[in-house]
Amino acid sequence: MHPCPSDALQSHIVETRGNYSRRCEALACRLILAHLLDDAADRAAAAWQIQSDAAMPFGRFQPVNQTAQVAAEYWREMGQVDTARRRLTERLRQLS
Repeated sequence: MHPCPSDALQSHIVETRGNYSRRCEALACRLILAHLLDDAADRAAAAWQIQSDAAMPFGRFQPVNQTAQVAAEYWREMGQVDTARRRLTERLRQLS
């Protein structure tokens, strides 16, 4: 018996959403890591490179970037930059 086409489509949709979710999470991790860099010019360059790699229009990228800045500032204020870098790097490895 052949699988129902709608079952195959549903499976594809779930897989696609999973891939999209992983890509979004990886983007967030990369951006937070970028904003954890010590030098402001390095942070800006890294964020620009991430936007370029993601091929995201500025208007869609900017809110994501601002959220990453807030997250990085939180880690800084807590004195946990090294912990954040370690956790984010590990999560990126898991996502790839």
